[in-house]
Amino acid sequence: MKEFKEYKAIFEDFMVSNFPKVSPRELYEPYKYLMELDAKRIRPVLMLSVNECYTSIDRNVLVTALALELFHNFSLMHDDIMDK
Repeated sequence: MKEFKEYKAIFEDFMVSNFPKVSPRELYEPYKYLMELDAKRIRPVLMLSVNECYTSIDRNVLVTALALELFHNFSLMHDDIMDK
């Protein structure tokens, strides 16, 4: 089993290399900015570490971990917007 920082690095490398490079820029730049902020990444790291207990880390688990982190960050941003 790897250390937390190793799982975090695996996830962040995958996340950065899979940012959409499409238009409109106004739609994707805010989410890219939000996802590049320094964060603990506890949810995706837990997902990767639990997955590795059973099988190796593959693209499917990385995509799922990314979706989990995107949804979590969206919910935080939505809460901030609703709270003004």
